[in-house]
Amino acid sequence: MDLRLFVLLVITVATWSQVLGQPAFDTSSCAAGTALSGVGTVVPPNTPRPYIVAASPSNYSPGDEPQVFLVTQVGSSQITSIFLQARRVDNGAAVGSFTINNNAGFEFLACGDSGMATVITSGRNPITLPFITTWISPSVSYGAVELVATVVDTAFNIHENLISVNPITANVPLVPLTITPCPAQPTITNQQVTYPTPTCQRGNTLIGDAVCNLPSGSTNFVVGSNTVNCECADAGDTASCSFTFELTAGNPCNPNPCQNGGSCNFLGGGAFFCSCINSFTGTTCEQGGSGLTAQPCPPVTNNFGNSYFWNPPNCLRNGNVVGVATCTPQPGGSFFGANNPVSCVCVNGGQQDICSFNINASPTQGPCMLNPCVGGAECRDAGATEAGYTCHSTVGVPCQ
Repeated sequence: MDLRLFVLLVITVATWSQVLGQPAFDTSSCAAGTALSGVGTVVPPNTPRPYIVAASPSNYSPGDEPQVFLVTQVGSSQITSIFLQARRVDNGAAVGSFTINNNAGFEFLACGDSGMATVITSGRNPITLPFITTWISPSVSYGAVELVATVVDTAFNIHENLISVNPITANVPLVPLTITPCPAQPTITNQQVTYPTPTCQRGNTLIGDAVCNLPSGSTNFVVGSNTVNCECADAGDTASCSFTFELTAGNPCNPNPCQNGGSCNFLGGGAFFCSCINSFTGTTCEQGGSGLTAQPCPPVTNNFGNSYFWNPPNCLRNGNVVGVATCTPQPGGSFFGANNPVSCVCVNGGQQDICSFNINASPTQGPCMLNPCVGGAECRDAGATEAGYTCHSTVGVPCQ
């Protein structure tokens, strides 16, 4: 029912009741089952009841619509209004809803959005018994239910808590309320915590999403241990699950915020510094980009066995030569030998660029094996020099 229409009906009925001297409706007391208050006298509960509430048939399956009857045993066969609920026998929760059938001219109000309780008034005319309505049973079984009514007679006596003669038994066993499993571990990305919300179900019928909160009721996660409780509530039943996870202090370098090949340095306390290359600047190396570069590392020329000839690359800034790269064997040691990587680094203005190449020298050949010396000079191994050898004249002829 539209909320505005519902409020309008409450106001209208209350106004009629006050004009006619009838009890006013108080839908705030629906949960207590005494939605009739104001003018009138509440009959003591130990007084013999003049009315009987019953249903036909006296059993139901989910979705059935048994008829509900209010009849009189003694006294007047007319009433002015009735409040009606179907409640679970095991816990007293209201379930299902009602219609007013063909009771033309009557006013119908529902407690809550689902019509679990029905308040019916004749407005200006009394209701002649028997009063007949229909209980629309829920789509799942809640076990046995009983009818509970509050009736106002034409003398404005309020008869509260009238219980049906017999409960309406369920043809299908009670379907328990369940909650889908809580996540074993939420997804944590940059201190953002996400997890799937568990759902509430009765069998295959979805009731809705669970309500999840930290034990304190706060939605803020903290560094350290966090426990989340998720709970389902339906017709007096609850189901819950929980999960606990550790949230560590965030590392701003994971993932790396530095762009364009920059490296991130964690300074603690959530602070970081980006070391930029190739003249990029800015907090995350997002600015610049045309600047210092190392020319391609040279090819290595292999002459005379283990003799290697190469020149270190130039360092350029914006296309202009600003120096020569410093080349070193990695990790340390000689330029000569088996599988020697060489790294060449350009450094200028706080920026750097690197190129590298590899030397593979045969350990079985020396630089003098093919004797590069001329004029009869003697070739002698010179160790870790660029040429790898020296020439010594033994006949007084200059070395060439």
